[in-house]
Amino acid sequence: MDYSRIPDKLKTLNQWVCCWDNSKVPMKAFERKAASSTDPDTWSSFDQAVWAVENGYYDNLGFVFADNNVVGIDIDVGFEDGLMTPLCADILSHCQSYTEKSRSGRGVHIILHGKLPFPGKNNLAGVEIYQARRFFIMT
Repeated sequence: MDYSRIPDKLKTLNQWVCCWDNSKVPMKAFERKAASSTDPDTWSSFDQAVWAVENGYYDNLGFVFADNNVVGIDIDVGFEDGLMTPLCADILSHCQSYTEKSRSGRGVHIILHGKLPFPGKNNLAGVEIYQARRFFIMT
């Protein structure tokens, strides 16, 4: 994987975990045990997580939201039939931030600087927004 486009500001944060291709469970980069999206002692540096992926211990990196002015928006259906959905296009037009397709290839993750008046929310219509207690699998 090419992680070169991940913003340097995110790379400096010790909020990285790993995971396997067929799992959404965050894993510690430094040992083969589950990580927690609420326990910073189970997270690692970006470099350590990349090393674990590049050396075959895991398949993917994950970024944990830790209530430190980094917000993640997860759009479940960002693309249909290869085209961006109107909802996704509308949200993206307002964010101007780091964006990537989700692991499924149908969704979109947006990571931006900001602060929410709540820890996170799922609108049950395919859009979630978080600043704490969750993680994104990076692509």
